[in-house]
Amino acid sequence: MLKNLDNLVREETQETIVNNPAIPNEHNEDAISAASSSISEVLQEKTSSGNYSEIAQLFQGDQSSGNSIVDQIKNVFAGKLGGMGLGGAAASGAAASIIPGLISKFVKRTNDPNDKGFDLQSMLKQFSGPDGKFDLNDVMGLFNKTGNNQQSVGGIGDILGGFFKK
Repeated sequence: MLKNLDNLVREETQETIVNNPAIPNEHNEDAISAASSSISEVLQEKTSSGNYSEIAQLFQGDQSSGNSIVDQIKNVFAGKLGGMGLGGAAASGAAASIIPGLISKFVKRTNDPNDKGFDLQSMLKQFSGPDGKFDLNDVMGLFNKTGNNQQSVGGIGDILGGFFKK
């Protein structure tokens, strides 16, 4: 699943990064990898620390600049770009122009029940760490007052959104 995220990032950022004069051409591949790893790192941190409400907001369609996960991904990515020699303003500008659109496409693909390459439960299991103990159904049971995990699910927004409506 994370390979699919890497491929999405490559598809969606290739032109944006290559055509960005602030990113030196010799760092294009590193910048593409940094965008993907920034998303993975932030989602892994949120999953490991149990910040499911933030994850739910993201996958319910809030990818605005005020979304804490999007902002954190932008900051992580800007820091990585800074490590490649970009100045602070250039790195922040590049991150601001790349990350929100990329996250929007990631969320759209994940919410599409017909897109089997972006199964959020599988991704969250990978993000949760090497023990592999994260199970979205277990977490859903914590928030579902009836204890019935058998729900009709259309997309990840429905899955995660149901946590916080009760």
